[in-house]
Amino acid sequence: MKRSLVFLSLFVLLFSLLTLAITQYPLSIVDDSNTLVVINNEPQRVVSAAPANTEMLFYLGFGDKVVGVTNYADYPPEVKSITRIGQMTPLNKEKITLLKPDVVFATGGFQANDVEALRKLGTTVVVIDPKNFDGIFKDMVLISAIMGNPDIGREKVKELKARLLRVAKSAYNIPIDKRPKVLVGGQYKTIWAPGAGSFLNEAISLAGGRNITGRLIGPGGWLPISPEFVVMNDPDIIIVPEGKGMGTKEAHDKVISYISHRPGWENIKAVKNKRIYFVDENILYRPGPRLVDAVELLNKYFFEK
Repeated sequence: MKRSLVFLSLFVLLFSLLTLAITQYPLSIVDDSNTLVVINNEPQRVVSAAPANTEMLFYLGFGDKVVGVTNYADYPPEVKSITRIGQMTPLNKEKITLLKPDVVFATGGFQANDVEALRKLGTTVVVIDPKNFDGIFKDMVLISAIMGNPDIGREKVKELKARLLRVAKSAYNIPIDKRPKVLVGGQYKTIWAPGAGSFLNEAISLAGGRNITGRLIGPGGWLPISPEFVVMNDPDIIIVPEGKGMGTKEAHDKVISYISHRPGWENIKAVKNKRIYFVDENILYRPGPRLVDAVELLNKYFFEK
């Protein structure tokens, strides 16, 4: 009975947040770690402990409030002038504290211990850790409410949903057996691929593809697969997440050569038909607004003539 009351209270808080027109402080919210967090005043100084959170804050128009970001924050370009707090883990708690943030937007999983330590120091921390598009959209409204303007979150989410719907509609009428089988990865010896429950698996499906690892389960939605598994599933398309230093023809040719010479891979449809595409890993791996860009780009690659 007590547990039911707790969940009912959390639901009421979330419903109140989603229908809020004007933020009233103190504001009580429930973050993605299922923790009740109280925001006493409209935040003026924000630290973002994850690049995806940084992108959300700027997309929502709160970039001018961000006073600290991790070393991995590289988008939008304006983040270059913002103070760096260091690695994503362990978080530099002293540096964060010196920035005197009104709120820190952290992520889940590997930052859990850092989040707890910061809270013990009296820092207000909100965990943003979406697992799918619904989670991304919910968190965008959550952030905008915390920052004092819930309407902007709802407006931005509406725009993103409209773009996703356009892509989904274009792929909806394509029969399942006509949709391309897709592998993400393959450029490294160990192949980590998105499985069931990952936001990238959802993105592939929305774009009209069939993720060859979409029915497999792994920690955090990701799992290692063998080269033999790839040969057996014979993907029509290979998506190579492209990191820094890979954006040249020479680098692309090197990766394509490596993929093509993996044992048995020369007979894979994606290799034989030269359907290996490079996509910025940051739009694939960050659960933020640019994941919609990834869906649109994947849709283009899946069905280009």
